[in-house]
Amino acid sequence: FMQIIISTTDRLNSLLNELLDLSKMESGRMSFNMETTDVLGVLNEAATELKPSLLEKQIRFDVRVKSNDTTVECDGFRIGQLMRNLLSNAIKFSTENGSIVVEFQNPIHEELEEKSGDLLVKVSDTGIGIPEDQLSYVFEKYRQSRHTKEGEGTGLGLPICRQIVEAHGGKIWAESVEAVGSHFYFTLPYRSQSEEDVNNHQAS
Repeated sequence: FMQIIISTTDRLNSLLNELLDLSKMESGRMSFNMETTDVLGVLNEAATELKPSLLEKQIRFDVRVKSNDTTVECDGFRIGQLMRNLLSNAIKFSTENGSIVVEFQNPIHEELEEKSGDLLVKVSDTGIGIPEDQLSYVFEKYRQSRHTKEGEGTGLGLPICRQIVEAHGGKIWAESVEAVGSHFYFTLPYRSQSEEDVNNHQAS
């Protein structure tokens, strides 16, 4: 019974924190500490925290760096929150002995054939996937696919991810095939973006 109480308390605490974070972000009251941050380092910290879950399901985890620069101007704490959300989802909905791959890339402008001003991060898993007709709203509050509802999530993790990425001037989207897996992509601008710019974006 004590274990049930502890587990329930942790879940309620997590839900409360997510609700508070989302509320602050949507109202423009969330403050961001923008500084030069190695996003690869942030990913490694998040992966270390989640290592027990990876080991429990015997999930292979791989990081592929195809970018010559993984350092951007961002709020390292919030990008860490973004990484943990995406990795936690990938673990939660992956089958045992599956795999998760995170790639860092520099998008190339097809016409100019040169690096764009964004760092592209791709998180891929071999999970249950998301139905194609439900991909359009996975980043909306309290909206989950019929598959992910089975994971007892709050429906707030991905909306928070979207708020974090968009506040930094980036974009986030997903691709998925049922019973095959999902790919979540997000971009972060290399250019410096001040905390005032971030808060102005949120307010708008």
